[in-house]
Amino acid sequence: MYFDSTCGLVTLAVRENELRVEYLGGSVRQAMTINFILAAFCGGLGGGLGGALAVMALGHIEPNFSFWTTSGDFVFVAILAGWQSVAAVFVASTVLEVVRSFSSAHFPNTWQMVLGLFLLFVIRFLPKGIGSLWMRGNTR
Repeated sequence: MYFDSTCGLVTLAVRENELRVEYLGGSVRQAMTINFILAAFCGGLGGGLGGALAVMALGHIEPNFSFWTTSGDFVFVAILAGWQSVAAVFVASTVLEVVRSFSSAHFPNTWQMVLGLFLLFVIRFLPKGIGSLWMRGNTR
């Protein structure tokens, strides 16, 4: 529905050519501001919903859930997955847990370093993330 509105159409046009939108009288700055506000709203709503679901599933919340490494896991998964597909997020989450389990079992004192090296390896050889493995034919 958003992309059928005027602001949504300007957003689609900005994605193609910012300069042309400015020449036609549209405001790229205003469109991007609205997009960032909507993204922040959706992200905050999703985070709040995720927290509420965690409380319902666990029955309680511990201070460990707000530790900075917890949010680091989300960043790690986002880097691993890439932007191509939602399925890549699930694959990246699974890969993260497998690597974490393997490294903590075999390298108990340095498992975080192994996890960091794995991240560097993925960034070096798959800069667009795991999702780029099955999206290679799609050049869009």
